[in-house]
Amino acid sequence: MILRTRNIIEQIERGNVPEGYKITKVGIFPVDWDVYMLGDCLSRVERPVEVKPNELYTQIGIRSHGKGLFYKEPVTGAALGNKSVFWIEPDCFIVNIVFAWEQAIGKTTQSEVGMIGSHRFPMYRPVSDRVDVDYLISYFLTKRGTDILEAASPGGAGRNKTLGQDRFLKSKVILPPIEEQHKIAAILITQDKVIELKEKRLAEKQRQKKYLMQQLLTGKKRLPGFYGAWSFPKAKELFQSVSDKDHNGDLAVLSSTQDRGIVPRDEVDIDIKYDACSLVNYKKVSKGNFVISLRSFQGGIEYSTQATPQLPAQELTTPPEVHPTKAEWEELLSSLCTLGYHTERQTGYLKKVNELLAQLPTRTQMDELLKAVKHLEQMSEQAGKQSEKRFSLPSIRLPRLSLPDTPWASLLLGLAALALTGLVLWVVWSSLATLWSAARGLLP
Repeated sequence: MILRTRNIIEQIERGNVPEGYKITKVGIFPVDWDVYMLGDCLSRVERPVEVKPNELYTQIGIRSHGKGLFYKEPVTGAALGNKSVFWIEPDCFIVNIVFAWEQAIGKTTQSEVGMIGSHRFPMYRPVSDRVDVDYLISYFLTKRGTDILEAASPGGAGRNKTLGQDRFLKSKVILPPIEEQHKIAAILITQDKVIELKEKRLAEKQRQKKYLMQQLLTGKKRLPGFYGAWSFPKAKELFQSVSDKDHNGDLAVLSSTQDRGIVPRDEVDIDIKYDACSLVNYKKVSKGNFVISLRSFQGGIEYSTQATPQLPAQELTTPPEVHPTKAEWEELLSSLCTLGYHTERQTGYLKKVNELLAQLPTRTQMDELLKAVKHLEQMSEQAGKQSEKRFSLPSIRLPRLSLPDTPWASLLLGLAALALTGLVLWVVWSSLATLWSAARGLLP
């Protein structure tokens, strides 16, 4: 039977049509299997809930990847607000339209009767006993079924990939006779239960091992016949560092993993980039070595049950020279020295500028300038009036700028600051001169 099945699979893979099979637009399958539109196999079921504010309601949710339904905490009708909700009907195919592309599908049972779901969880009941819901769920977890869900969920990732229900019901699926669907679904459900049971047993064994490690390796629990005190040696008393680089880079590369110990790097799922030229600096690993990995995501300290294997001779190649030349190193060092020199000079310039800026007019001197402007404004207002008053400008002392003994570059920066100060004062005095001229023109 197994040999016959294998022969049929090989013929289909080669594009041949085995005996008892037929070829269609969607592929090669048994002659008694047919292609149906989902809309001819499923009928939408919905029974709206008349929400009462003081009643408690339990909402359902659907896990992705065909993991089934889960239940949310009960809420009051008042908390639901104006949300449209529907009673859950048993033995229906149900889908989360927001995450259908991620196989968020399931089957309702009698356990969910009395619970509710929002409009995001439409339910469909088989029509004319044409499809088995358990078979359909398994079908949608295959590559062909996943393609149907993704094609009916256009858009970007996440909430933008909402299932188009009309497009979904127009999708075509391959269905065997209903009796065969029942048998296929029963076999797959049995296997799922076996896998679930084994996973639970494995998880329990892992918990037991973790507990024993915590008890035995810390001395909290002693084995029968052992009563002596524990010693606490340092790691350097237990291990000897090994750095064997006696090779030409012609060895296969090993990696440290948390779950499998030391394994060949090509068996690690992580794509680790490295320079083939640096292999000559890698250390050889011998059977029985402990290897400490500096990459915490790969492993910590692992025991090696294998030695570094020799690569086949035909795979050895001479890598190109990629190390910097002497001239390139000298150029790099020169650039670094130049950068340091300019950085030091810029720091000095900033210091000198700060010293020059400290010699600008003080707040008191600026107040005197403002008083002079105010006097001119008063003179302008009194011009031409009978009670005109005479004013005289107060003497204004400008700050004396003194340049420290600085290098030429610092002197240039100081002169620039001085020029900026002179420009500010020139603008102020120009304004004063203009106002004074205007005032004199108004005087008799």
